[in-house]
Amino acid sequence: MKRTYEPPWRMPTWSWFVPARIPAQDPQVRPEEWASRRRGTVRLMGVHGRAVAVLLLMTVLGMAAAVLISVVVAQGGARAFESASLPVAAVTVLVIVGVALASWVAESTGDALTDLTSARTVHSVRLSLTERLLAAEPTELTPGQVLNTVDGDSYQAGELKEILNWPVMMVAYLLGSAVAVGFSHPLLGWLLVLAGILTTLTTFATAGPLARVAARRREAEGTAMSLATDLAQGSRVVKGLGAVEASAARFDAVTGRALRIMLVEARLTGWLTLVRQLVPTLCVVGIVVVAALMMRRGTIGTADLVTVSLMVPPALMYLGYSLSFAVDYWSRGLVSTGRIRDLVADLGRPSTTADGAPLPPTGLSVWSATSATGVEDIHRRLTGLAGRQDPEVVVAPHTASVFEGTLADNIDPLGQADPEHVQAALSAAACGDIITRLGGMDGDTLPDSPIGEAGLNLSGGQRQRVALARWLVRDPEVLILDEPTTGLDAVTLDVVAQNVARLRRGRTTVVVTTSSAWRAVADRVEELS
Repeated sequence: MKRTYEPPWRMPTWSWFVPARIPAQDPQVRPEEWASRRRGTVRLMGVHGRAVAVLLLMTVLGMAAAVLISVVVAQGGARAFESASLPVAAVTVLVIVGVALASWVAESTGDALTDLTSARTVHSVRLSLTERLLAAEPTELTPGQVLNTVDGDSYQAGELKEILNWPVMMVAYLLGSAVAVGFSHPLLGWLLVLAGILTTLTTFATAGPLARVAARRREAEGTAMSLATDLAQGSRVVKGLGAVEASAARFDAVTGRALRIMLVEARLTGWLTLVRQLVPTLCVVGIVVVAALMMRRGTIGTADLVTVSLMVPPALMYLGYSLSFAVDYWSRGLVSTGRIRDLVADLGRPSTTADGAPLPPTGLSVWSATSATGVEDIHRRLTGLAGRQDPEVVVAPHTASVFEGTLADNIDPLGQADPEHVQAALSAAACGDIITRLGGMDGDTLPDSPIGEAGLNLSGGQRQRVALARWLVRDPEVLILDEPTTGLDAVTLDVVAQNVARLRRGRTTVVVTTSSAWRAVADRVEELS
């Protein structure tokens, strides 16, 4: 019997926010428009405004229902016992069940929208940063630094939506409880409001030290993650240089610093939590004692004391916890927002060396730097040529970036290139052994065996040849290659140089290299000293 996939049941109250296809006009996150970290953090909380508004509404309604349940339990229960009336008890139970169902719907909707808006905000931030990375000029940022911001800080930015759930819920519960208790006696309602203000002030008074140590911890974690990423990507180079012990010692020092700051934060959080909860605890005791004394004097009844006992403790105790939660997420979000702004600023910073270098002549040219000044001259030329569209100029970086997936994913990711041209590019880059290793051709179809994350299943020279084939498939009018064959043996290098010169005949190709093999096939060689 054939089994078909059936999507899980989704509540209509929130399923409208998760259509089968993401709308083309999904809100865009624009960090360059954030005037400050604080404003950026607030704007991130408001992304997907319609869903956020429904989230807040459901949160408040859910807490209003919870307050109503407490009142019905206290007042209705007391009256049912006093009158020994079955109808009163039945009505009380029915009201409780109905309100509880409404509370469940509201809170379920609020929780779902919290998670969904958080996930879509993370997606929007990552998409925005990725678009800027693809369009930006080369920067001095390491892959680890970029990955830490695009991954970790984007996630923390999405988590800001959590502030709109539990903390808002408990503030609404406090206000609703104050109104309900105020019906018993206005003094009790005002005392609860005053206790809530004291709890809030205590929480925010202790937020400063925690925010500062959280910023230090996030910076230390980011440094450790960046270093770990860089060491993982450059593990072969590290081993080749015999720098394993030195790299391990450096990594231990960086992670040790991060651990020490994390322990400081944990101890500080523990003490501050104790202080934060001490104030609401004392307030709860005080209000309940006042209510008990008022009942003894006959000012309020037994049902009123039950109402106070049911509503005041959770209203104040959980308010303290929720505000601590909000401060923690706000502090982390503030740090992450700042890092996102800094990354966007770095990516958007105009180059100081782009001087509109003239186009090189048709044919294969070799630029060879024989001094530091020559290297700087080449860098200025590359920066001036990069990104030109008329004619199209592609400056291929020296680092051979190979992506997780198949060979076809790396050579022709859009699948739009002519198969014969793809075969010619692979042949020119001497990728025959790579194709064989991955399972061989199936007619005109490239092998579909995965080449591993970052191409780690390939050697350094093989990754260079795959990257070279990618640029040859792209076939721009002007192609500039920066030391594209440093990982190749002499025989393969000669073959690749001759093949590229033949394939690119009639086009403009520049190879930045000191290799004699490229010099031998070049139409012109320019030494820059």
